[in-house]
Amino acid sequence: MPSMIRINNAHVLGFEEFEKTLDHIANLQTESGYPPFNIEKKLNKTNEETILNITLAVAGFTADLLEVTVEGRNLRVLGKNADAAPVAGGQPEGALNAPVAGGQSEGALNAPVVGGQSEGALKKDKAEFLHQGIATRQFKKNFILAETIEVASATLKDGLLIIKLRKPEPIKVLRKIPITTA
Repeated sequence: MPSMIRINNAHVLGFEEFEKTLDHIANLQTESGYPPFNIEKKLNKTNEETILNITLAVAGFTADLLEVTVEGRNLRVLGKNADAAPVAGGQPEGALNAPVAGGQSEGALNAPVVGGQSEGALKKDKAEFLHQGIATRQFKKNFILAETIEVASATLKDGLLIIKLRKPEPIKVLRKIPITTA
């Protein structure tokens, strides 16, 4: 574990939380590169705010297998294992249902057999992959947000999870501090 980062300067006051954030950032460097992601920055010219999009490649995940949460300044994206979740409708899309000679349904899931009974030649609701090139393993991605960043939305489209962040332009206020005499 990396040592605690300390800001040791008499002119820098009240940055204990910032020091903790730097330590947290150092620990994030050990995270896996899965799933791959992009971060884009755009300027919304109409209201002078910065838009950030975090786009994660999550092919094979459905919205119910993904979770996006914000706790304090920590944005966490979780992908749950698809194997642990039941398939909607009880049968994977594209499963074969044709009976084979002899009334057996070879390689089919929940396929009807002669007599109208259902028999799972494979494990119920599980597909047997002949080739699996799309990784759907569990993952956890953490992002540390600045205090001025707001999470606006999360959208799953075409195998991409797009998390939109807003950074409104701060209002600059000059405040004069009155000096009293004692």
